[in-house]
Amino acid sequence: MGRNFWVVDRDQEMLLPISMRDWLDEDHLVWFVLDAVERVDMTCFETAYRNDGRGGRAHDPVTMIAILLYAYTQGIFSSRQIEKQCRESVAFRVICGLRVPDHTTISRFRARHEKALGDVLTASLLLCGEVGLASVGTVALDGTKIKAQATGHATVDEEGLHDKATAWGLDTTRWHEDENTCVDETLIANQVQELLVKAKHADTSCSGERTTAGQLRGRADRQARFDQAQARIKAKKQRDLDEYEAKVKAQEKRKAALEKNPGGPTIKHPSQRKHPPRYKVNLSDPDSGPMKTVQGFLQGYNVQAWANENHVILGVSVVDKPNDNYLLIPMIDALHRQLEAARIPDKVEVLLADAGYCDETELAHLATHHPHIDAYIAANTGKEASLAKYGPIPKTASWIQRMRRKVGTKKGLAHYRKRRWIIEPVFARIKHNTGFTRFSRRGLAAVTSEFQLLSAAQNIKTAFTHHTRQTIASTT
Repeated sequence: MGRNFWVVDRDQEMLLPISMRDWLDEDHLVWFVLDAVERVDMTCFETAYRNDGRGGRAHDPVTMIAILLYAYTQGIFSSRQIEKQCRESVAFRVICGLRVPDHTTISRFRARHEKALGDVLTASLLLCGEVGLASVGTVALDGTKIKAQATGHATVDEEGLHDKATAWGLDTTRWHEDENTCVDETLIANQVQELLVKAKHADTSCSGERTTAGQLRGRADRQARFDQAQARIKAKKQRDLDEYEAKVKAQEKRKAALEKNPGGPTIKHPSQRKHPPRYKVNLSDPDSGPMKTVQGFLQGYNVQAWANENHVILGVSVVDKPNDNYLLIPMIDALHRQLEAARIPDKVEVLLADAGYCDETELAHLATHHPHIDAYIAANTGKEASLAKYGPIPKTASWIQRMRRKVGTKKGLAHYRKRRWIIEPVFARIKHNTGFTRFSRRGLAAVTSEFQLLSAAQNIKTAFTHHTRQTIASTT
């Protein structure tokens, strides 16, 4: 008797069912993703397309968003890899309905709708709210560093920027017109458009030295990038100058109040310091900056995220600052806006954050404008002596001293220990499990949109896992 094997007949017709819904199980993640996309407000997406029926057909934004979301849940971020999956993977073929979008179409969709893609995070919170995961009782805030689509070797100072611009034959005359003003972005956009128009008609040029369209487009992009880099350097100079003037005014105010010299170190102009600051910028991605991590420095961004006890990402933000100082209040305001957009009526009751967010001004603002929030922030910073564990708190105690005593209590330690297992697993899933360690796009607005989309994908996976467990528990 021979071996009993299944015979594979690849010439058999209609091997797959006619209905694509039969290609995947009813409890597959694809259907959950499509259900989440139905909650996205498509107004901002649809208004970007013509409504007169003219022109070639475009892929439906609902389909494109579903493709991106499912790809991000599977740890696929490259537009070329997404296109490949749409041709080979059954799950992707179901989403796109056998109409495979080109990788250029996918990439352009992300760039064209980068602002509108932020609504996908709101839709994921709506879905999490329906399954009972969007509670806002205890929330934790933390940040992590993610690499930019740039290398640190492309970082230059102002002198190096001018040398490279001169070597490329770029226009640097307007850089010196007014050192105290930023570059006119409208002017840059107009000049870039002029170069692109020239590139469009380059093939009809009859001049002896022919310039290709690609060369003109590359020059336009390079000019815009160098102008943006110069604007970043000017902004950094202005920021240091503003800080210097603020310190001088504060010292003069104290001197007038005491009617004598208040003492303290001499406030020097940035250019008169022993080690004057060297203003640097990255030419590949001017918005990115050097970020210090445990493994060393990387060229990237500082990603901020809120999470609740169910590991649902409630709000995200991407900044170019290497540390978390002065980010507490802006992140609280952003969280409230996100909860309002997701129609989550709950209020934040307990807030947890590490020592990076502990600042005297931020704590004072938190106590004054958000008294209903019971905050527990590690107060390891500051040179003030710690208060006694028991007894009344002196009226002269700083907010850092008060927070240090609060976190050091038995109740405070019990709350603060939750921070580690609330927010840290969120970043572990994103960076380790999903493999997202570098942004695919460049620019602060672009990477913010990309991380919002990634956060929405993580929320959908969390809601799907919770829904699957509930279904299994109800059937047993």
